[in-house]
Amino acid sequence: MTSTPDAAPDHPAAAALPGGDAFAVATEPLVADPDILAPRLALSLHDGALAGLARDFLVSGSLKHALDHPRYLEGKAWAQLRESCDDLPLDVYMRDGGRYRRRRLSRLQFNVAGNVLRAAPPRAYNQSSAINYLNGDIDRHYEPLVPAVYHNPLLDALLRAFGRALAVVDGVDRWQVNVHQARITATPHDIGKPVPEGVHRDGTRYSLLLMLNRINVDGGHSIVHDNDKRPIFERTMTDPGDFIILLDPLTYHDVTPITPADGVNPAFRDMLVVEFNHLDGPQDGAGRLPAAPHQPHAAPPR
Repeated sequence: MTSTPDAAPDHPAAAALPGGDAFAVATEPLVADPDILAPRLALSLHDGALAGLARDFLVSGSLKHALDHPRYLEGKAWAQLRESCDDLPLDVYMRDGGRYRRRRLSRLQFNVAGNVLRAAPPRAYNQSSAINYLNGDIDRHYEPLVPAVYHNPLLDALLRAFGRALAVVDGVDRWQVNVHQARITATPHDIGKPVPEGVHRDGTRYSLLLMLNRINVDGGHSIVHDNDKRPIFERTMTDPGDFIILLDPLTYHDVTPITPADGVNPAFRDMLVVEFNHLDGPQDGAGRLPAAPHQPHAAPPR
């Protein structure tokens, strides 16, 4: 396994702007610096939706509305994230013999108070079979994110922003962060299974499911269930930047298989899946239920 690249140097946190209306779009010029974007996005996420995690256990949104400038999804950094999905290695751990999933994984740690996001020691990814009946109880060693993605300024800003906002909900200031890039493919002869294990939970604290690409896809419908596995929310994420955040220990989720929409050419569904765990809590599919969620504070840490 290739070693995880060193993280980019950390910068002092920028002062956050005052909170405003949910998902308000700022009028300032486009700024590429993640230490400016991250706190502003964190405020937008918090004011717009994340407070609902303590009540509803899920949030559905789009970066098109949450980002402070729509051009962020039209720039080089976002294009780089999407294009990098063309170079994902095959997931060789599929016990169903499927060759429809490609994947990378890098681990990080985020100190919210100090605004320090750095590489975490690499180790095998292992989920309990109680969480993942198909691929559970085996050590899985995935290739890390390529350097161009690992050091991508927009990805850096997104990780910091979601980490800041979720820290407010839980009242914590340190996260273990697992960043997965995954592509599900389908052909006219083989369906693609975004969730081959079916209705499940990930065994993490929070799961962020972020759409990067959806090309020639029919299907891929996301369904969130409550603790009794009753459907409570449904959505087909169709546009790049669409996302769902789940309080994983209190929800289950599933995604329907994909097939080529035109019936001829291959289909691709590319996702960025980010798992947030309390740094001093259970990791990677331990499957423990948490205490009741904290009530969110007035604003995310600056």
